[in-house]
This record gives sequence, structure tokens and C-alpha cells, in this order.
Amino acid sequence: MKKCTLIPILLIIIFTATSSIAQDPSIQLGKGGITDIAYVADGTKLVVATTMGVKIYDAINYENIPIHTDKNRWITCIDISTDGNTFVEGDMKGGIYVWDANTLQHKKQIDNKTQCLSIAINAKMDTIAVASQDGYIKTWDIRTGNRSNFFGRIDQGVEYYTSIDYHPVQPIIAAGNTDTIIRIWDPQNEKIIHQMEAHTMPLTSIAFSPDGNTLASASLDESIRIYDFNTGMLSLVMKGKMNAVYKIAFSPDSSAVAAGCIDGTIHLWFVEAGTPIKTITGHSRAVIALAFSPDLRTIASGSQDGTIRIWNIASGKEVHVFHEHLGHFTDYDTGINGKTIITKTVGGVVSLWDVTTGKNLKVYNTETFNSVRCIAIHPNEHIFATAADHGNLMTWHADTGKRINEFKGYTHPITHIAFSPDGHTIATACEDHIIRLWNTDTAELKRTIRPITRNVSKLQFSPDGTTIAIAYSNALIVRLFPVDTGERPHVFKGIQGSIEDICFTMDGKTLAVSNGISEIYLWDVRTGEQNKKIRFTFHRNFYTVFNRDGTKLITGDRHGVLRMIDVETGSTGSPFGALNWGITGLTLTNDGNTLIISSMNGAISIRDSSKL
Repeated sequence: MKKCTLIPILLIIIFTATSSIAQDPSIQLGKGGITDIAYVADGTKLVVATTMGVKIYDAINYENIPIHTDKNRWITCIDISTDGNTFVEGDMKGGIYVWDANTLQHKKQIDNKTQCLSIAINAKMDTIAVASQDGYIKTWDIRTGNRSNFFGRIDQGVEYYTSIDYHPVQPIIAAGNTDTIIRIWDPQNEKIIHQMEAHTMPLTSIAFSPDGNTLASASLDESIRIYDFNTGMLSLVMKGKMNAVYKIAFSPDSSAVAAGCIDGTIHLWFVEAGTPIKTITGHSRAVIALAFSPDLRTIASGSQDGTIRIWNIASGKEVHVFHEHLGHFTDYDTGINGKTIITKTVGGVVSLWDVTTGKNLKVYNTETFNSVRCIAIHPNEHIFATAADHGNLMTWHADTGKRINEFKGYTHPITHIAFSPDGHTIATACEDHIIRLWNTDTAELKRTIRPITRNVSKLQFSPDGTTIAIAYSNALIVRLFPVDTGERPHVFKGIQGSIEDICFTMDGKTLAVSNGISEIYLWDVRTGEQNKKIRFTFHRNFYTVFNRDGTKLITGDRHGVLRMIDVETGSTGSPFGALNWGITGLTLTNDGNTLIISSMNGAISIRDSSKL
């Protein structure tokens, strides 16, 4: 079945769904990738920022607490007030929101045009500061919602702030930058008070101690640096056995600092002495979020392995783990029967999901899958294939996660994998421009398709497995190669704009090619002749899939809107659904009853297509 590769965070173009369309009622896989966490004032609740909205967990009974919020908003950062009663959050679409941390009610929206990388609320709880993606620090008056200051852009925006924090008493902001320098700002006068050469690599996290006497910074250079805030002098450097540090957090009494690292470990340090307390292990991917409980008994951590874990600080033992956050998805595939979906996340977690319920069935969460770049699942859904960066193609048992075969000989990264409908052949596209066809069972190379000087953008077998369609990025051609006969391929030319998607009818007789200028070309697979070109006026850059009988095309566009196109007449019906994010891929299961939709925020949703 067709799959797609989703777009990385820093390359995302943000688009807003049409507000008049009812929101999509589909099942979503997982609860979104974790981006930040914080405890509320009394420590009974944990606020989690995810790529699919704000989630709240009971930190005592470890249950999910439902709240009314937009599940599709990609929350990038949160901060909680010093009294723990208010939290603020920012998202990738530019929204800044204020919440009551006790009632879990959304109080107000401050802005809708600032894409947030880091957010902080001041001691008086009347001002919000944001490090925005355009390289500026911006502040807002919470009471009026008006922006008060706009400052701090460095080196014409080449560098940007990765982390900011308000001092717990004074109205000043500490900011860590990719240029490795810490800057202390007076936001009222938009001036730098202090500037400190901090690290040898980009800063990832910065934090004031709750008592305001200490400033800590963390970096990819595998260290934490502690500064005496009153003198501005470097007090000590914590290095030890840490790898690159992604996140730091102070204990409520300011005596300790915790560091979350790229290898999944958490390191606790005494601040005054600069000595290690303990190392906590359990995560299998980078720790990107940390928060101490107000009573200093536990620490919560969020990781790219898809879990939130609660740890007892005294013993270093795990108290509880939440497994639901297996997302932001970057690749997926489903078998012929469409019963399960295999997914890959930003953190390199490969997992299996039930299409009917949306429940996670298995996580292949080992070091083996850390660098997986693309995936595909066998039609019978008992085997899956992976390709890692600069690695060979491999197949695995879906039930056990054990490796079956390795397909050797690759010297460049593999970009696409596809199983033939009968499962006997695996096709790959590679950055060396060669298409390789392998025997699935023996790992023997069956055939190569000669290279051309263009990268492959789409790779798909026809439903009967006799033909493979290859679309070449920027070449504006699609080639149909007979898999076994070696006959000359059909070459589809004359496509305008750019090739966005390709799809076969279920009988394999027609191939649709959609472009970037609101056109769909229909080609006869047997003759190679163009049957029709459909033009329309809705948004460009869309993805398509035929319905079961081939009479209609389902399309999803960059604004997240779903539509149906009549193939015979070319007429478009009214939009029948919308996501809050642009659609990046559509797959229809073989029975025609289930539509799988991927979107720009890394979410994958499942919808009953029989009701469209």
C-alpha cells in the first residue's frame, strides 16, 4: 500500500484549515510526541505539551484527565508560573495560550502569529516572553493581550534562541542561543545587561534556580555550566559521563539540577558542590522534557521513545510509565488487508498499530532502529522492512522484532521501500539513483533499473504486481516499468508544475498523477496514453487516492481539507472533512472502507471511508 514521508519540524510550512468545515472525527494514532512537561502547584497533575495538543495526567493515580482542547495543535513549549497556578503554552501555528492550572480551563489566547521555540512567564504573572522561530524575543501583556516588546534578533536571523527563562524575582530574561552565547536581557528597555561565552556547541536549555541566585545552561557539548547570577561569574562546569544534554531542570529548593541527555539517561547533580548525585536510566531515546515535583519526591521525564516516566528521586527507581506518546510520525505503511499500520517516529521508534481501534500493538524500541530512515510492511503484515541512514535493507518479524534478512550492497542512503502485492519482491530507491528489486525470501538481487540523474519522489507497485511506477522529482516524468519482462517502460511526460502524488486504481488499469498546480493526469497503464486531465480551483499541493471502484478520487490538500472528485465528470464535491494541518499522504485499505491520513504535524488518523 502507498505510504509517505512526513515533513521535519523546521521545514514545515504552516497552513490553517478552513474554519467553516467540520473537524475530522477520525481515530488518531498515539497522543502526540512529547515536547515539554510541567507539574502544577500541588504536584497532583502533570501538564504535557505534545504535537497533538495539551495532555493532563493525574500524577497520583496515573490516569489521563480529559480536557476540552484542540487535539491537533502542535504545542512546542510550556511554562508554569512560580505559584504553579497558571501555565502558558505556544504552538507551531503561532498561537500563545494562557491556562488555569487548577481548573484546567483555557483562559485566553494572546497571539496567533508567533511560532514559539521557548516560552516563559514572569514572576508577577502579567507578562509572557517567547523565543520565536524568526529569531526574536517577544513579550505580551497577559491582561490586555497586547504585545509590549520585540527585540533580540542576532546576526540577521542566522542564529536563534533555543531556550529562554524569566528570573523568579527580577524582570529580566536569560536566553540561550545557537551561537553558544548566553544573553541576559532587560526586556523593558530591550537591552543586553550581561553577555557570557558559555559553551563550545549550541545551547539547548537554560534555567534560573527558584531562589534566583543561580543560572544554569546546557549544551550539545555534553556539559552543564553554573553561573553565580549576582556576580555573573562561572561557578563550575558539570561534565562527568554525560552525552549531549537536551534539557535541564532545577529542584524546587535550588539544591540540585537534573539533565536529560541524548542517550536517554537523566543525571542529577548537586549545584553548590558540582558533584553527581545519581544517574537514572530507563529511556531508550533522548530525554527532551524534565520537571521536578513540588514536594521533591519525584521527577517526571519525557523522551523521544514515546514515554513519560515518573521516577522516585531518592531511589532512582521508576514509579510509573505512560506509553501513549508514540508520535510525531515521519513514515508509515499498511498491508494489503489494512489491518495494521507500521510507523516510524522522529525519535527512531518503530511501532505497530491496529487500524480498527487505533491501539498500539507493539513497539520495536531498540538501538537497532535508532537510525531507521524509511519503512514498509509486507502485504501479509507479518514482516516489515527498514532502511537506516547509510545502511542496508533489512526485514524483520513483526511478531518478535527479530531480523530475518539483510539485503547488502548499498553505498548510499535508501529513500523509498515498497513490497510487491504478493510480497515476493521488495523494491528500493536509493540516493545513487538506482532502483533495486530483491527476492524477499532469499535476499537475492533480481533486477536493477538503470539510474537516471534525478532522485525518486514516489515508488509504487501496481495492484497486480506486474508494473512499478516511479516518479522523479523535478524531472516531471513518471515511468512505468514491467517488473519481470524487461520491456521498455512507458514514460509519462508533459506534466506541469511538480509531481505531488501518484496512485493506481484498484484494478491497476489507470494511474493518476497529481501536480502542484491543481491538475490531475489520468494515464492508461496498458497503452501509456493519457486519458484525461482534470483541472480544478482549490488549493495546490495535494495528495490523492482512488476509491474502491475507481469512479472517484479522494484528495487532501495543504490546508488539511478533504474532497471527492468525480473521475468521469471532473466535478468536485463539497469538502467532507478537515484537519488542522496540511495533509501529506492518503492511503485507502484494500476493502475500500478505511482511509489513513497523515498530516504535517506528524499525526496519523484513521477514518471510516464508507461514510464519505
